[in-house]
Amino acid sequence: MTQIQPGTKFIGISSDVPTPENRSAQNNGLSEIYTIEDVIETVNSVYKTITIDISYNRILSMGTIPVELLPAPGSERYYEYKIAYEFKFGTTQYTLNDLIMVGGLLSYSGTNFDPSAITSANDTVFFASNFVGHQQSFAGSSQPEWNRATHFLVNEPIGITTFGGTDPEDGDGEIRAKITYRSLNFG
Repeated sequence: MTQIQPGTKFIGISSDVPTPENRSAQNNGLSEIYTIEDVIETVNSVYKTITIDISYNRILSMGTIPVELLPAPGSERYYEYKIAYEFKFGTTQYTLNDLIMVGGLLSYSGTNFDPSAITSANDTVFFASNFVGHQQSFAGSSQPEWNRATHFLVNEPIGITTFGGTDPEDGDGEIRAKITYRSLNFG
């Protein structure tokens, strides 16, 4: 699709009106016709940043009830994203014998992290991204995360859960997810 340039002005004309014949040759030569789909694609190609706080109650059930961070983007659309997870230790450590999975909530594809990302008594940061060439990293642990091929379904929500569906136990720390993303058309 055509990328609309910043500052472009629009005049709404019904799609059944033959536009080139209604203007001067000079105006026709300086004009480009855009559809509403072009406008939508341009708006959605801009990166957005949001912050989501995940309470200890949501963490305690994230294995059986995954935490949705980005809803399904719509028919024939998918996300490009990078997420920084800031884990703030509370007073009690979580217990978890399962990997933490960040990514597609339908395909269960994404990045898997060692459970120490949330089970330690330290404040930690862990990162996930599906940008091509972006390295996954985990700060605060000697254990690297396990990378899997990052592939997602079209129209798939993005979230955080555990790989085997196990709920963490006992803890009271919280996660702040800082998400930079955009939604793109498939095809």
